[in-house]
Amino acid sequence: MQNMMMRGRPWHTARYTVLLLLGLGLLLGLDRLCYHFTLPVSLESHAGKLTLHVGNTVLPIDIKEAPESLQFDATDPVVHEYQIDGSDSTNNFTLDRNYLDQISTTPYYRFQAWMRDLAGTSQWRNVHIHSPASQRSDVSMGDPANGSSFPLPHGTGWQVTMQLQRPETQRTISLIINDQESISIVINRNDRFVQVIQSHSGLADVELNKSFFPTDALPFGVMVLDLLVRVLLWALVLLGAVLLCEMIVALLSALLLRQIYFAPSTAKVQHSFSPAKSSYIPSTPPVLQETLISHTSFPRADLTAITEDLPHSGDFDPEFYEDHYQSIPFYSPDTEYGLPEQPSTTRLAKVKNLLWLRTIWQKLVEALHPIALLALCLSFLFVAWIARVQYNGQPHIYDANAYLFAAKMYAQGHLSVPVPPAASHFPGPFMITFQGRWFAQYPPGTALTLVPGLWLGVPWLVEPVLGTLALLGIGLVAARLYTRQVATLAVLLGTFSPFYSYLAASYLSHAIALFYLIWGLWAFLRFTQGGARWNLLFAAFLLGMGALTRDLVGILFAGLSCSMIVLLYRQQIWQERRRWKLPATGFFLICLFFGGITLAVNQSLTGDPFTSARTLFFAGDRWGFGPGIGFYGQHTVAAGLVNLDEILTILSIDLYGWPFYLTLAFMAIPFLTLRARMVDWLCLACVCLIAASFVGYFYHGIYLGPRYLFETLPFLLILTARGILTLIAIAKELTARIYRTFLLKHEHREMGLPFAGYLFTTTLMLCLLSCNVFYYLPRQIVLYQNYSGLSVYPIDLPVLYRPDLHHAIIVTENYAIYQMVLFPLNDPQLQGDLIYALASDATDYQQLQTAFPGRKIYHLDLNADGTIHYTQVGSADLQQTRK
Repeated sequence: MQNMMMRGRPWHTARYTVLLLLGLGLLLGLDRLCYHFTLPVSLESHAGKLTLHVGNTVLPIDIKEAPESLQFDATDPVVHEYQIDGSDSTNNFTLDRNYLDQISTTPYYRFQAWMRDLAGTSQWRNVHIHSPASQRSDVSMGDPANGSSFPLPHGTGWQVTMQLQRPETQRTISLIINDQESISIVINRNDRFVQVIQSHSGLADVELNKSFFPTDALPFGVMVLDLLVRVLLWALVLLGAVLLCEMIVALLSALLLRQIYFAPSTAKVQHSFSPAKSSYIPSTPPVLQETLISHTSFPRADLTAITEDLPHSGDFDPEFYEDHYQSIPFYSPDTEYGLPEQPSTTRLAKVKNLLWLRTIWQKLVEALHPIALLALCLSFLFVAWIARVQYNGQPHIYDANAYLFAAKMYAQGHLSVPVPPAASHFPGPFMITFQGRWFAQYPPGTALTLVPGLWLGVPWLVEPVLGTLALLGIGLVAARLYTRQVATLAVLLGTFSPFYSYLAASYLSHAIALFYLIWGLWAFLRFTQGGARWNLLFAAFLLGMGALTRDLVGILFAGLSCSMIVLLYRQQIWQERRRWKLPATGFFLICLFFGGITLAVNQSLTGDPFTSARTLFFAGDRWGFGPGIGFYGQHTVAAGLVNLDEILTILSIDLYGWPFYLTLAFMAIPFLTLRARMVDWLCLACVCLIAASFVGYFYHGIYLGPRYLFETLPFLLILTARGILTLIAIAKELTARIYRTFLLKHEHREMGLPFAGYLFTTTLMLCLLSCNVFYYLPRQIVLYQNYSGLSVYPIDLPVLYRPDLHHAIIVTENYAIYQMVLFPLNDPQLQGDLIYALASDATDYQQLQTAFPGRKIYHLDLNADGTIHYTQVGSADLQQTRK
């Protein structure tokens, strides 16, 4: 629409304004409509039995006495699944109520709470209690207060109906039977259950019934739809607000300039605002200018200083110029770049190396502004600091522990190792003991990539390096698909992304996979645009490594991204189809080679080429719907939509650290203004398809942000950059149109403020950047300080990771601490200086002493304040078992 107006079509500003307002009204109406799709909950009493309905889930409740009242449990308004600071109450349990209570009255928190309508999530609505003796409701409450209670009719035959609006955090309703006894109904979408618990004073709680939840998709699908509707709504708000502000500034400045330059007193004064065409070498003859530029290695700007003392062109003296010209360093008329006529072999080799580096640098700065390259360097330092200081150079999640442990095996030249003695005391996360072998469940790509870091003694540095290179690859792909501006802005957005920074500092597979996949896409695109044949073979290798790192996601990314390039360049590919035959054959052969590697690894580990180690570990860990899938017992479309809602929610918080809906709003601007190109639509399709695919997976995987969406980062950064630059372009065109309208004389049409057209967009971006730099990132630094992955256990990690013990066994009875912190410190063959084991009593100590004779055993004592002490297990503890 804006595109039509700016290109001179007969659209007036009033019509565009009407369309903008109509779009806002339509989206507001759709947003309100989404609130009507709630989760129905009802209780029915019939013949002394209670029946609970939660959507399509039905649970009978066996009770002996009739309940007296219905009570809604009081909830804390700051507790939500994912909060303003990136903390959560679902998976990592980093949400700090005291901190959120302190900031809940600040304007920034209240703005975001209003934007997300936190008060409207997980709220009970339209409570009706029907008595058996009447046809009307005895109690009817449209919006019950937090913690309110309602009496229930006596006898049987009554019914309670209610609606749960925008179900998010866990909600509980209680049936009060008497002062001593109650029945609680718990609805928890994240942990996938509806549970009925009987509580009696002085007795342990008894579970009466429990069922999988959710099974009806509509309420949760509407929540995802409403999130996208609000993104579009805020995109229109941004568009309208920025254009209105820019238009006001342009009108005021145009009217002011009109008064100044068209006033009668200055009508005869000639003003010229067109920039003078300055020469690189002032007052130097044109022939000599070109000679100087082409025969020296000086930058053009530096030649100004050389020629400052030269005579003016009117006093041209050939001998003076010849003498001065010959005095320029490294000049030789018969050689290029000012090199000596007869250089030595050593000097020539140095020059060739310098020229090679210079060529790379020139290609980089052609694709990216140097400020983006500087930002990449600073980002690398920040991510490396996170990995080394905040993460202590160690993994802190089950997956990462398994990756590092497998990498240690590979570094020693083993795909698997023998099962250790006393194996039950070494329960590694996602580790498999099978047919006398010990190995991890994951594909080998991540662990293989970590091996060079282990050899060099810096495994924690591998992913910061590859993450930085992945951002560089995103910029180079964007430069080939778009412009240098889009590429530069995409890289800058990535370097400021908390989502990228904290995930790229971990030992997880996502940064490694992104490195392989984005550079594979770059090589594929480079060949498509006319590059050498080796690019396609290189692309196959990199994409194969990506699939070997994250199998299904890697294949999905490779298929979507390569299909995108083929669609964009289909005509050129058809015209050059002969050029494709040989390298395409090599491409598919390399893909088959990586498929063969996967089958060979499966055969070696599981004895079956078509059974992966992951399937061997847990057969339910697969995509799909139905019973037997996932660790919740089954998976449904409704549960998948809950996953999608959760990962989109945390993405909106963690991607840039901006206020919620503004994170994705810029992506929508090219599409709303009809300026989206085919490549924009294809990038959007890649984001949507990869995100939607996780509806079919049983777990959301939220850790260090929505890590399952990390492979969509290239498309997210590029589309955000496109949206920002589109907004600037539209504002500048609107400003130019205003100047052309009010400054009628041709020589005055280009007049105006130098920042007109992008003043408010730039101001907006600086404000959003400030939200990240001055609030969100500092908060992340606090949350991840001395990070162990166990928010409930404060641990002095430097002492734990560097104990003053040697040739010893360190034991703990805490299963969580062992799996999350201690296990990955072991050598795969348990031959290191220290061995970490799970043990709790004298029998366990004796088994370890027998398996590893000659080592002392120390118990890890963790105090409440996080301090650590090591207590040696005495001989009495060991002798107790022998007796």
